[in-house]
Amino acid sequence: MPEGRPRDRVAKSIDVAPSSITRWEDPAGAIPRRRDLRALLEYYGVSEDDAARYLELRERARESGWWQRYGIKGEYGAYIGLESDARRIQRYDALHIPGLFQT
Repeated sequence: MPEGRPRDRVAKSIDVAPSSITRWEDPAGAIPRRRDLRALLEYYGVSEDDAARYLELRERARESGWWQRYGIKGEYGAYIGLESDARRIQRYDALHIPGLFQT
């Protein structure tokens, strides 16, 4: 939680239990209901454009990836999910030395 906004105060402001916020913050936790997320975004003063993006991400978080039908889970499943949503390819070589530094 940002400084000056304790979890209990935020929870009271959006009319949820503090434990709900704790579950939302946990990576393996619950996804907030649409109205709760809207209230939270309003509480933090998020712009309408950004709020719409967060609400769309909330909907997408509920969808299963194609790889989950095949029982792929864990770290490899997360890797496949990230790879399928990647917008650009960036190369990383631990042993690659650019030409300028080879001299």
